[in-house]
Amino acid sequence: MCCIFFSSEANSQIVATCDTLFLKAGPVIPAKVKLVTATEVQYYRCDQTEGSPLLVKWVDLQEIHYAIGSRRNQKGEIVPPTLLDSIWVIETVDDNTYIGIIREQNADKIVLETNNLGVISLFRSNIRRMQALRPEQIRNGEIWYDSPHATRYLFGPNGYSLKRGEGYYQNVWIWFNQISFGVTDRFTLGVGMVPLFFFSAPTPVWITPKYSIPIKEGKVNLGVGALVATVLGTEGDGGSFGVAYGQLTLGSRDRNVNFGLGYGYAGNSWANSPTLSFSTMQRVNKKLAFISENYLFDTGDDNIGLISAGFRFLGRRIAIDGALVVPVEPDIEFFVIPWLGINVPIGKK
Repeated sequence: MCCIFFSSEANSQIVATCDTLFLKAGPVIPAKVKLVTATEVQYYRCDQTEGSPLLVKWVDLQEIHYAIGSRRNQKGEIVPPTLLDSIWVIETVDDNTYIGIIREQNADKIVLETNNLGVISLFRSNIRRMQALRPEQIRNGEIWYDSPHATRYLFGPNGYSLKRGEGYYQNVWIWFNQISFGVTDRFTLGVGMVPLFFFSAPTPVWITPKYSIPIKEGKVNLGVGALVATVLGTEGDGGSFGVAYGQLTLGSRDRNVNFGLGYGYAGNSWANSPTLSFSTMQRVNKKLAFISENYLFDTGDDNIGLISAGFRFLGRRIAIDGALVVPVEPDIEFFVIPWLGINVPIGKK
């Protein structure tokens, strides 16, 4: 069940009897905010009339929405109420989705004005998740949900990081497996393997730490990280390899171009020249994004390139990557490698 409400009023106020704390991990706390500092928020429960205030750390908070309709973001900035701040997506435990404007809320329920169902009341105990929509998420009357896979292309990363508590599992052609998780809003850690031990063969395993630095929020991001790998079942350090890299991403999470530079190593030897990359992601509608990921390697004797292009289908609970990869090298004949990957979000949604 899905119903969309777009008000014609210039400013829509939220009438509420309490403030609301939005935690990064997902829960929503009805509260009466007493004191906000640079590191924590002191609050009373919405139905609390006496006793000591409760505490929550800012690092665990996404936003504070005040009863008068304004909100405080993570930077401590007070944002006045606007029309789009009042448009909410609310999912209930019985898998229904309601979209509209919050007209009233208290510790027990939320009154939501929708387009098709009119004014409805939802008990907080039946709400699984609620999310305020940003202006860019409404395109031609459709809602574009955030992609949980916007921090990488087919394989390589960009300058964005997963948010704290978010994660995904990636599988390519059954054998390539990786789990990535947002440790903080800026630090992402991935672990992966190709499980060749099923065939009693040496097994590649790796970790992929990445730290993201927002130069201009939502427009310019810098990412630095590494892929540190080894092959279990080999002797000495001959099975170790990897790359240290930097990524500069221009654009939003949905539409961007990315320039990368990295130095690879194998065993105790580092490459004499860098690996260059250029990638792009262009989300064309709410369920489809175009992806191209390209590399230039200097082997010392020749330059070898990898050119790829494909699409990512964005479902609510799964994403599917399909692409073609073309190796480019002067002495090899033209051939194409198909790429098929499945991505499943885990952790906080």
